[in-house]
Amino acid sequence: MCAGCNVSGLRAFGAHPGETVRADIASWNRGSSNRASISRRDPQVREQRARLRLADGQKGIRRSAVQILREAAWAPALVLAVYLLTARVLHLYTAFPDLDMPMHLVGGIGAAFFFLRSLQVLARGEFLGKPNRLAIRLLAFSLTSVAAIAWEMAEFGSDRLLGTREQLGLEDTMVDLMLGGLGALLLVWLLPETRTGHES
Repeated sequence: MCAGCNVSGLRAFGAHPGETVRADIASWNRGSSNRASISRRDPQVREQRARLRLADGQKGIRRSAVQILREAAWAPALVLAVYLLTARVLHLYTAFPDLDMPMHLVGGIGAAFFFLRSLQVLARGEFLGKPNRLAIRLLAFSLTSVAAIAWEMAEFGSDRLLGTREQLGLEDTMVDLMLGGLGALLLVWLLPETRTGHES
């Protein structure tokens, strides 16, 4: 029996399309040698197939988001927690102002880890096509550099609007940016590979 007849027969018995679509599609895939023509003749089956693909895509997005939170987000969260503890709670920056330099270095490492692992998770889920190892790591470095610039802009805004003294001048800002970039560069260069399914 052809797949098109099977689909029509299921509907003739009063089966709801949403209840039988998976059976319809499975039969359609197994038994038809002219699937393209059947799909064109039966727009309802084509619509149901599109809905299934959309549902599968949404599940993939949720699964990747959970993996990113589990595998990547802990690194910048840990760096931020250490910064808040040392600078805001213990006020160690007052006694040791140079502590800001290693924190920016570690901050670059943490941010780069987050972006690199996130991109690798997305590559495993085929959301990025088929990027190679170099492309993923260059993108992670670029995103970390943008994050470092955004952090310095936030410090500038805090100084102007809230009267804080986060930035001590142009030299301080440039050193912070270079240390963040150095941390990112070390991370993307030295971190071992993880399974992405597409890196080469």
